[in-house]
Amino acid sequence: MPAKAMSMVFNGSLWPDDVFDIEVHTGEVRTRSFDFEAIATRAENGSNVFEGRMTAICVSAENRGLAVPIPGALRARLEQWKRPTDA
Repeated sequence: MPAKAMSMVFNGSLWPDDVFDIEVHTGEVRTRSFDFEAIATRAENGSNVFEGRMTAICVSAENRGLAVPIPGALRARLEQWKRPTDA
């Protein structure tokens, strides 16, 4: 699935050897597209390093210019990974 949009906001710098955690969840799930949301925090103190979102869009295998509905099996998996407050 191609990316339709991507955005990131950096709230701090990362340097080589910095240790950080990334938590990824499903964001909004629409008819043909959906979001992944990521939050990165420093392992040492939990401070926010960056937040990002990627929007993917489902397209036809025969015509990649044609958006198609999210297949049911994929939609079910995406719903499983939603942030508990978004469910």
